[in-house]
Amino acid sequence: YGMPKTGHPGDAYIWINLDMFKAAGIAAPPEYGVTFDNIRQWANQLSKGAKDSRDVYGFYSGVVGLQPITNGIRQFGGDVVGTDGMTSMIDQPEFADWLNWEYQLIVQDRVHPFSQSIPNGDVAGLFAAGKVAMVHNQRSFQFAARNAVKDKFQWTSIQFPRGPKAKGWGTSID
Repeated sequence: YGMPKTGHPGDAYIWINLDMFKAAGIAAPPEYGVTFDNIRQWANQLSKGAKDSRDVYGFYSGVVGLQPITNGIRQFGGDVVGTDGMTSMIDQPEFADWLNWEYQLIVQDRVHPFSQSIPNGDVAGLFAAGKVAMVHNQRSFQFAARNAVKDKFQWTSIQFPRGPKAKGWGTSID
């Protein structure tokens, strides 16, 4: 038998390169209360280079697993599965709203790196190299960011946006 060591809201954070914000003339964001529009606007302001071959990306979205996807959708007021545990919710407007926001960042704006731009999948290394300004991830990224960045620049983390119809965070039990 075992008891969980920790519980935390999976993928509820965004790590911010404050030096990049300052250089772009963007004020340091508050810890809570940023909007999805804020993130998109900043991501576009912080990205550098042509859309098809960025030198710097404004935002890395944590859409690599169930937790970031579920928590992203929940912040738009939707969910992946209905309360009965059997009904798919992917045809609901809130799911489409989240998906459209991600589509704008990744496909239209191209402010998100594709896998070929992330050497060995090392997102923390990309962040530390100043190649991505904001990273959406879970709490364990704090250690990866701290170890990769060291004292190269000032950085912080903020809460992932919560829309007006947001539901509670999904929780990860470790």
